[in-house]
Amino acid sequence: RAGNRYRVGPQLYRLGQAWEPHPGLRPAAELPLQRLRAATGASVVLVVLREETALTVGSVPGDLEPLLPVRNGLAFRLDTAAGRALRGPLRGGAVLDREDVVEG
Repeated sequence: RAGNRYRVGPQLYRLGQAWEPHPGLRPAAELPLQRLRAATGASVVLVVLREETALTVGSVPGDLEPLLPVRNGLAFRLDTAAGRALRGPLRGGAVLDREDVVEG
């Protein structure tokens, strides 16, 4: 603590880095991520749905293009490509337009 400000110490930081949304998923995914990158040459990122965000669990940089730094635990909004893939298709519905039903 410095004055009325606090600083996260290294032990708390390491504790946060060790947290996983699905324990065991990160180590289980390491080999498949490496194999997918080897087969495609592309960057590979594993993302899971956590509450209302897409949360990065693991990543491997590609050979063909550089991977922007993606840290484990990085959260994306659900309107990103990763979020849309996890969220799945939006539910269809119907809209009334001049009292006619329009598919939508």
